[in-house]
Amino acid sequence: MSKISTFLSSLRPDGGGDAPEATKTALNKAFDMNLVDSNTIVLIYADAPPHHPTTAGSSWTTEVKNVKEKDWIRLCKLYQQTGCTVFSIINTAQFCTSSFYILLSKYTQGKTLFLTSANVKLFQNVQLIYF
Repeated sequence: MSKISTFLSSLRPDGGGDAPEATKTALNKAFDMNLVDSNTIVLIYADAPPHHPTTAGSSWTTEVKNVKEKDWIRLCKLYQQTGCTVFSIINTAQFCTSSFYILLSKYTQGKTLFLTSANVKLFQNVQLIYF
């Protein structure tokens, strides 16, 4: 727990203002590197949907080339099969964003939490509640 809090405290906003997120790429990378198993808890902090045909974004063609065999549904099922649990923490309730993370959390017996504010202290408090 303290490692996560220390890590969160070290984060500084950089970039931003763009959407979608490379969440699918990150999840694929973690899966391909065998970082996910039944002892794994995955925390996703996102403020935009992942790359997907419905969310567009300038990186969509790169995304398709890199992870074409694992669409979002397939990825949810793969994570479910590992037995890991995914907790998604998002700051928007818009369907085009929240639906992806709700589905992933549901498949893995996790939860999706909607926050109206995003700051380190709030994330630390969320961790204390969940874990």
